[in-house]
Parts: sequence; C-alpha cells; structure tokens
Amino acid sequence: MLKWGRLNVSRAELELANVLQAGQAFRWMVDEATGEYVTTMKILDKEQYSVVLVRQHDDNFIECATYDSECSLDDVLNHMTKYFRLEVSVQELYQKEWLPKDSRFKDIETHGIRVLRQEPWETLVSFICSTNNNISRITKMCHALCSNYGDKIGTHNSTDFYSFPTSNSIYDNATEEQLRKLGFGYRAKYIIETAKKIIDDKSEHVAASDSEYLSNIASSSDYFTLREHLMSYTGIGPKVADCIALMGMGRDEVVPVDVHVERIARRDYKINPTNKDVTALREEYKDLPVTRKKVNFQLDVIRMKLNEQWGPYAGWAQGVLFFREVGGTSGANTKGEITKRKHEHIKLKTPEDNDLGIIHSPRRKAPKIKVE
Repeated sequence: MLKWGRLNVSRAELELANVLQAGQAFRWMVDEATGEYVTTMKILDKEQYSVVLVRQHDDNFIECATYDSECSLDDVLNHMTKYFRLEVSVQELYQKEWLPKDSRFKDIETHGIRVLRQEPWETLVSFICSTNNNISRITKMCHALCSNYGDKIGTHNSTDFYSFPTSNSIYDNATEEQLRKLGFGYRAKYIIETAKKIIDDKSEHVAASDSEYLSNIASSSDYFTLREHLMSYTGIGPKVADCIALMGMGRDEVVPVDVHVERIARRDYKINPTNKDVTALREEYKDLPVTRKKVNFQLDVIRMKLNEQWGPYAGWAQGVLFFREVGGTSGANTKGEITKRKHEHIKLKTPEDNDLGIIHSPRRKAPKIKVE
C-alpha cells in the first residue's frame, strides 16, 4: 500500500495542472479517477528510476508517494521539494521583484506557475521534440521513446511506466526509420544524431551519465557559452536551447522567446529592435560561430531586453506571462485517447505509439497551445 507524505505549499505557489501539463514536462500522466499525477524519475542522486505519484486535493499542500521500497518517504519529499523548486517563492518574486519594477504585473495572477528542476538529458530530448509541435504530440513522442527504448520500472492502475532512455540506449537500439514510424517525423534524425554526439562528449569528458555531463557543462559555462554548446547539437536552435537552460539547467534568468513571447514584448512592452541593437549583438557574438549562424537577432534583442526588465528570475516571469497569453493545460492520461479542452476526443492513428491523452481542466478556458 502506498504511503503518502505532505509538502506544505499553497495553490498560489504551485498548481500541479498548470505546472505539469503546460509545456515544461511531458511525461506526467494523470489518473483521472483519483487526480493523481504519475511518472518515473530518479530520486535524489540515484541513477535508478522510481515510479513517483503526486496529488493536490487541498489548497495548502500536495502529497507525494513512490512504489520504490528502497526510497524512504523523506527521500521522495526532499526530491520533490527540489524538483518543484520550493525554495523559491513565486509570490515573493511577484511582490518584491516584478511588480515594483513592472506595473504591467498589477492585474496579473501567477496561477501557481513555477519553473521545474528537471533532468538535463530528458529536457534536452523533450525540447528537440517540441520544434514546430504541440504539447499533446510532444507528450506522445516522449512516452513512445520511453516505452520502446527505456526500461519498465513499474505499473500503476494497469498502466506501465518506463525510464527515460539514455543516449546509449537510443543510439544502440533506435533507428531513424523506427522513430519516423513512431511519429517523430524529421525530428527522428535530430534525436539519433544528438544521442551519438552526447555519447562522444561523455566519453571525452569522462562523465558517468548524460545528465551528469550536461550538468557539468552548465555549471562551468556562462549563459552565452552554454547556449553555443547546446546549439551545436542537431535540431537545437536558440529558443530550444533557452528552454533547456531554463527548465533543465537552473538558468532562471533565461527568457525563451517564441511567437507568443515576441507578441507580448512588442504589444505590451513596445520592444521593437533597431538596427543599432542588432549590430551590437552581431559584434558581441563575433566569437560564437554557432550562435551567429542560428540566432534570430531581432528575437535575441527581445530576449535581452526582457531579461533586463525582469531580472534574475526573468524566466519565471516569462512563464507567468506565457501562461496568461495562451492559457490552459494539457497532458496525458491513462486512457488511450486524447481529450482536448472542449472534451473533443481524438483517436491517434499510429498503433506503435501507445496512444495517450490530455486531461480536461475546468478552471479556465484556453486556446490550443502550439509550441513553436
């Protein structure tokens, strides 16, 4: 029998549906009968995966549990405290950092949005899948990777849960043709090539795992060097690199700029990059060849100015405004169907892909979220 432990955190600080189903993490599945969110993750410093459950049946706390008998409840609670970044108060950021410097936050609710601390390798692959994609398909791809190339970790309510595959597992067992059949499209090539490069990089730097290698790079690099390195992997441009840095590497100041954030910047902040701005950035990036090749200088000026506007937790501010702009939640349930926000049922056509679904949230209406 599962033993649940509590973390005292209000919905104002953490709303599970808005954090686990809105484009940061893609492997949480929802048991609609119980309201439990389920995934696999590495607890603290363990390399083995465990099935982890969280639920939010109260406005003042969440509950966490695991099936792993080798993990104590304290281990799980400590890990989830770090995963949800509970050392950071979004309400304090709002009151002390953002609102005093930016009057536009006056009528904005935070909706329990916060940035997660995720595994760097899983975050990197997930956001390669995100290019020109939407959340339901990204979720489907990530689960397909796990069920085909990961290890089975456990079962919850007749649903099997798997580890996220390592670069070695993907490169040794997957082919571009297989991934295309699983629905990855042109991203199949990106994933295979990135897995191979990570394997080579790990060997060169004597790192024990994919995430250890990426964490070492992140901790020893400034933002520009880190982004340059991330963009050296096939399929990673500036926006994807920034998402990886923010959500998988703890770079709280990073502002990923997509079409939604660009619209916010131009419409609400009147940020319109000039030729002078672009010229200055070109000069700044003269020793960063990958950046000069891949970056959109207009969008990078916007990134820079929003970072200056919002400060050291600019990426969190971006998350709050992004959610306000596009709204809503989406994700996977344990049923074999996709349920969109208006209860529209869509059957996926690819049998190899382990059809997944999106849970409907009744709290607020929202358009379909598109990840650019």
